[in-house]
Amino acid sequence: MSRGLIALIIAAAACIAGQLAEFHWLVYVAKPAAIAICFGIAFAASPTPSARYRTLILIGLAWSALGDVLLMLPQDRFVLGLASFLVAHLFYIAAFWGERGRPVIAPMMLVPLVGMGTLVFAMIRSGLPSGLLIPIGAYLIVILAMALLATSRAAARRTAGARAAGMGAMCFVASDALLAINRFDRPLPIASLWILGTYFAAQYAIARSVRAD
Repeated sequence: MSRGLIALIIAAAACIAGQLAEFHWLVYVAKPAAIAICFGIAFAASPTPSARYRTLILIGLAWSALGDVLLMLPQDRFVLGLASFLVAHLFYIAAFWGERGRPVIAPMMLVPLVGMGTLVFAMIRSGLPSGLLIPIGAYLIVILAMALLATSRAAARRTAGARAAGMGAMCFVASDALLAINRFDRPLPIASLWILGTYFAAQYAIARSVRAD
């Protein structure tokens, strides 16, 4: 286990513990630290699929860090945080799109992802304020597109890095689905553990994908 991964596990555990215990100061420190560690993992990775891929992933991680900060603030910055993560996913999409200008799409992943997105949206629809209907719908489309490209790329390339990106994308979908259900449908038991656990796993796996092997 690398030192970066050990440091990430410590920061992630501190963030989750702080969230569960409502030690907000600990969350304010540990959550940005965890994403900074992911950024460092991606930045230090060698060799990489390409300089372009690394740059796009790093920019996506930076936008994710901004989203984390916005969502942590005492004021309700949910829409701004959502927008920051949407931009992050657009950069991840650009990274997973491929170097040849044409994405690889695995039809076998399209049906389960669309099915999952439809189910989650149906669950949260009645609890969504009218002003969030379009932002949440747009975000859902973008994150599912990101997951489709990442998993399709993993199926086509069959490398450890591509598989890491695919797993990270699916963990991101799971984390955001849990977050949406917890916020707009029904409270989940120890929700922070599942939401943050899958979130940190997602960002680590995507950062890890920068190392080509």
